[in-house]
Amino acid sequence: MISNTPIQINIPEQYYAKEDGSIKKIGCQSPSIFFPPRYTSSLAGLIEALKVEGYWRNDGYGCICNANKPLIDYIQRLLENLGIHVTRSLALKVKVDPDTEENEVEVFRDDKLVEFHIQKSPFDKTKFIVFRAHEPAEKYFLKVGKRSYDLSIKAQDNCIETGCELPTFAYINLQFRSLTFSSLLKDVLRENGGNKSRTIRLNTFLEKSPPNIIMAAFSMLVDCEGSINHYNLFRRIKIRMVNRQYLMDWLKLLNRLGIHTITYKDGALHALCIEGAEDFRKLVSHGFELHHSVKRTKFQKVLCGYKRFQISRDNALAFYSQELRKIGRPVSARELAMIIGKSKRVVNHYLKILDDKNLVMVNKTHLSYLYSHA
Repeated sequence: MISNTPIQINIPEQYYAKEDGSIKKIGCQSPSIFFPPRYTSSLAGLIEALKVEGYWRNDGYGCICNANKPLIDYIQRLLENLGIHVTRSLALKVKVDPDTEENEVEVFRDDKLVEFHIQKSPFDKTKFIVFRAHEPAEKYFLKVGKRSYDLSIKAQDNCIETGCELPTFAYINLQFRSLTFSSLLKDVLRENGGNKSRTIRLNTFLEKSPPNIIMAAFSMLVDCEGSINHYNLFRRIKIRMVNRQYLMDWLKLLNRLGIHTITYKDGALHALCIEGAEDFRKLVSHGFELHHSVKRTKFQKVLCGYKRFQISRDNALAFYSQELRKIGRPVSARELAMIIGKSKRVVNHYLKILDDKNLVMVNKTHLSYLYSHA
C-alpha cells in the first residue's frame, strides 16, 4: 500500500543536528548538510540522477555529467539546496578509430599539452579521447596518428556547441565532496552509488512513497537515461540499461500506479517502454515533469499530438455504442470503421466486446455481421 505522505527518515545516532538544522556525521571533517527529515521529491530525484548518470564514493567524492544545460543546472540546485558545494567544468569526448592508441594522440590548447585519457565503450569497440575544459569558449588542436584536427567549443543556452571534423560530444561536469552526504545515503537509505549502475535497485523509501515522489524520481530517470520518440501516431518513452532488475523494479512500481509498462531484451541491453496515451496522461496526473529541455519539448508534442478521434481505453465502449446510436441503422464493422475513421481491426475488437456484454444488437445472418445500437 502506497502512503499519502513522504516517508520519515530516521537519522542514526552517529549523526548530530546543529542549531541551524543541518546534520553532520560525528568525527567527520566534512561540512554539515541540510538533509531532509522525510524522503522528499527533490531528494528522490537527485538520488536517481546520481545513480544512473553519475556516482559517489565512500570518501564523499561525487560526480555527474550531462550535455543538457537546463538539466544539469537543476541537479546543481538540488545539491546546493542541501548545502553541498559544487564545482563545474566541461568534459569533451572525441570519437576516434577503434584502433587508436593513447601514444598516438596529443591534445593542445594555446600550444600547451592538455591531459587526456582514452575511454572505451562498455558496449562495443568505440573509443573516445576524453579531456576537461574549464572555459565556456575555447579552441583546441588534436593530433591523432598522422592527422591533425581543430576543435572549438561554445556555450549556448541549452547545450555546448562543438566544432570538429571528428564526432565530438560536450558534457557539463558537476563535482562535489561530502562525506556526510555519502554516509547518509549508505547508512540510512541503503543506496549503492559507487559507480555500480549494473547493480543499483530502487530503495524501500521510494517504493513506499506517494505517487508525486515516485514520479519525481521517474522523471529524473527519463531526463538522464530515457528517450522520447514521436512520429505520426507512434509515441514512446523508452529507457535502455544493462541492469534488468532495476528496470523490473520500475515496472512493478509504475504498474502499481496504473501505468502500463513493458520490458524486453533490446540487443545487449534491456528496455522499459511506455506507449499508451492514457499512460502518458497518468504520468502527468501523478506529477511527471522533465527538466531536460529537448526531452521536455518532445513530451509536450506527444501530449499535444493526440487527435480527438483517439479514444481512451476507459471510454471506448461508450464511444462505439454512441456511434451506433448516431448512425441509426445496422452497419458492418468495415462500414463503421470507414465512418469513424478507425481501422477495421480496432473496430472489430470493440464490437466483439460489446456483443459479449450484450450491449449491441448483432444480425449474424449475413456474411458480414451487422451491428446496431441495443
